[in-house]
Amino acid sequence: MKYYISDKDWQAIYSFLQTIPRIHIKDEYRTRKFIEAVYYLLRTGVQVRMPPYYYGNLYSIYQRYLDWIKKGIQYYY
Repeated sequence: MKYYISDKDWQAIYSFLQTIPRIHIKDEYRTRKFIEAVYYLLRTGVQVRMPPYYYGNLYSIYQRYLDWIKKGIQYYY
């Protein structure tokens, strides 16, 4: 899988995520795939229902994203 977020940036993101209570990020590989999927969707503008297959199940990505928004974790650019 090609990562769009550099390893250096990923470590900074993951360190930040570790400080946030009530989110599940123990599996770093799955968390990175999720963040990459969200990043891909935001950067490309592709429809939410059309991410590449290697990011995983669309429904899971969407539900996790909604859960994070409800907990106050949002992406600003």
